[in-house]
Amino acid sequence: MTDVSADMVKSLREVTGAGFLDCRKALSENNGDLEASVDWLRQKGIMKAGKKSDRLAAEGVISLFHGNDKYAILEVNSESDFVSKNDTFRSLVSDLMGALVSADLTDDASVNDFLKCDLPVSGKDISTVLAEAIARIGENIVIRRFKRVRVADNQMVFPYLHGKFTDSLGKIGVLTTLSLDTNVSDLDDAKRSDLLAFGKSLSMHVAASKPIAITSNDLDPNIVRRESDVLTEQVKESGKTGEMVDKIVQGKMRRFFEEVCLLEQKFIMDQTKKISDVLQEKSIDLGVTVSVSDFTRFEVGEMSSAAS
Repeated sequence: MTDVSADMVKSLREVTGAGFLDCRKALSENNGDLEASVDWLRQKGIMKAGKKSDRLAAEGVISLFHGNDKYAILEVNSESDFVSKNDTFRSLVSDLMGALVSADLTDDASVNDFLKCDLPVSGKDISTVLAEAIARIGENIVIRRFKRVRVADNQMVFPYLHGKFTDSLGKIGVLTTLSLDTNVSDLDDAKRSDLLAFGKSLSMHVAASKPIAITSNDLDPNIVRRESDVLTEQVKESGKTGEMVDKIVQGKMRRFFEEVCLLEQKFIMDQTKKISDVLQEKSIDLGVTVSVSDFTRFEVGEMSSAAS
């Protein structure tokens, strides 16, 4: 059996909020595997899904860019909140965003690919610039993730930033893409204005409600499988057996999809309607079909929050 150190228990407690003894037992039962221990605690009903398990111990900022039909979102992490508020750090993030917008990167480019690009303001590659910034600031700085959004003639992208530090930096950033069955240029000013207001409210919803996919079909099968396995063990732990287990799990999975799938969520502006209902109503109002084709939600320190 794996020896469970105090640091291992501390890490699990930070992630789950569970007690010391429960965390120690979970780690012992799962050979020190943090992710398996999180699932074990959920199965035992000791923690709830999403309490803290979707967060990393990281500070930093989310940067948003929109202009000239270009959209980008970037997360840069620091070790402390103190550094994330530092003007030098924020200036660095601004320079990194400038490089991201202008870089010759493919749609599937990784952070490592981005690190090889040059920073226009210095002519140095980004990995070198980061190393110099780390030495100067005295704290580790990491480019966590990014996304650039391409816009077609029949699409509009709606940026939203929550917990703003500046007009382009905050704690939560969202880019939501709506697609129409006509070109945006075909809309009159009134319809375009209506759609702008609606798109902003939808991005605010994404920021607040934390969806991880547009529909259940878009969810990572591994996420669905893991959730189903955890819920099945929970139900069995409660003493249910046979067909009753399957029925209860099916009901819980429906509620799970309603929580994490954008079109199944209740609209924050009107809790009597799902997002799918609101989209249908907006399509009727505008006389054009409106659908969500993509969204990206970055929150500082979270594990993952993007959908395509």
